[in-house]
Amino acid sequence: MAADKKAVGKTDVNKLVDGEYPIHSAVKRDDLRKLRELVEAGVDLEISEKLDGKEINRAFDGSLNPLHRASKMGLVKVVDFLLDNGAKINAAVGEALFRMPGFTGRTALTIAVEEGHVVVVEALLKKREGREPVKVNVRDSPDHPTPFHLACVDGNVEIVRMLMSYLMASTLKSEREILTNSYIYIPLIRTGGDALMMAVNRGHIAVVQELLAYNVFNLTALENAKKQAESKPDCGEMCSILTEEIDRLMFEGAGKQKAMSDNKEFEEDASAYVTKGGERPAPPPKKISAYGGHDFFAECTKSFEERHRGDVASKG
Repeated sequence: MAADKKAVGKTDVNKLVDGEYPIHSAVKRDDLRKLRELVEAGVDLEISEKLDGKEINRAFDGSLNPLHRASKMGLVKVVDFLLDNGAKINAAVGEALFRMPGFTGRTALTIAVEEGHVVVVEALLKKREGREPVKVNVRDSPDHPTPFHLACVDGNVEIVRMLMSYLMASTLKSEREILTNSYIYIPLIRTGGDALMMAVNRGHIAVVQELLAYNVFNLTALENAKKQAESKPDCGEMCSILTEEIDRLMFEGAGKQKAMSDNKEFEEDASAYVTKGGERPAPPPKKISAYGGHDFFAECTKSFEERHRGDVASKG
């Protein structure tokens, strides 16, 4: 029965036919009908293609599985079909026997971003019930960028927006900051820095604006990016955008420190009121309503009122 299941037209679906596996031939032809036949027959969805019908060292790039090939060609329907039928979304190109510890390698997402296939990136980021989610922070080595950094270098605003939205929704703040603010050098294009600096270095103003909208870059990253922009002859608009963001961040930082200081003073006054029976102090003026969605003054007043109610209850 097992042997019969793997036969389509009297051909073993996991054997080379004219130097190529049937599933790779079907993917390259964008042949969904043939792919369905092969899946029903028990085809191996992770089998790597052969070059000229010969075995190759799978430790090196070039040994793509069907999902990698479909992602490279921009075949979104094939990508969806393969994922829906159990293809491993985070499988790396080749086995990479000599890959450095801690680095996972190029995946379908990396390839799709490299090729600029927006619809394929969207398909890979889509949540699938019972399936492993795609990993955005994947690299071959310290010299290789993540898909996110690649999108920033290439200037693809749509892909940057998709990846940032995915990061904001699916990862912790600390993890997002590590990814966005981490320094990477790419020897091939002689570009180094975090994602923001890479976009600045390549002159991608739209990408820079998109990145800044998510408020994930620290002051050091912004200042470094501005220095990079100022080294360019046509700094103008880019420098203005970064200067405005630096000023905003510094203002909010100062505002937060002032709010925390006022909060402490008000808490001390409120405590004196509860113990000594003096007049209730007025809260400090509300100069910022919500720093990062956190209203210090409202919490301060709430804290005072809760303690006062507890004191009155204990005396009663």
